[in-house]
Amino acid sequence: MKKSNYLWLFSLLFFALVGCSKDMNPMTDTTELWPAYSESMGKWGYINKKGEMKIQAIYDEASTYSCGLALVRSGQNVFFIDKKGNVKSGMSFDNAELFYNDYAVFSLSGKEGLLNKKMEYAIQPIYESLGNMH
Repeated sequence: MKKSNYLWLFSLLFFALVGCSKDMNPMTDTTELWPAYSESMGKWGYINKKGEMKIQAIYDEASTYSCGLALVRSGQNVFFIDKKGNVKSGMSFDNAELFYNDYAVFSLSGKEGLLNKKMEYAIQPIYESLGNMH
């Protein structure tokens, strides 16, 4: 498995446990959509609790929702989508993590930065490595 796949898997597992803040995490997120793999498409989408596909299976990878946003990958592009499948602010990243305490670490052109929930740079992508906000 490639290093990026390990990082993606680690991020998903980590945030499934800790979420974005003490009051909301993937286990308590009210979005009520979950990643689902379509065998026929070979892609990921999102289903509701009735098992109905609500967001088309078009992604190579898909995370759980946290704080109303999910992290998806399509090809080399990583981005956040809302509960309707809309890309948030049209921003694409090399890699990103789910929101934790209202901030998300992301990487762009080999440098890391921090986003706030408005999808604005809280910290420009100028650092070699950043950790989650506590």
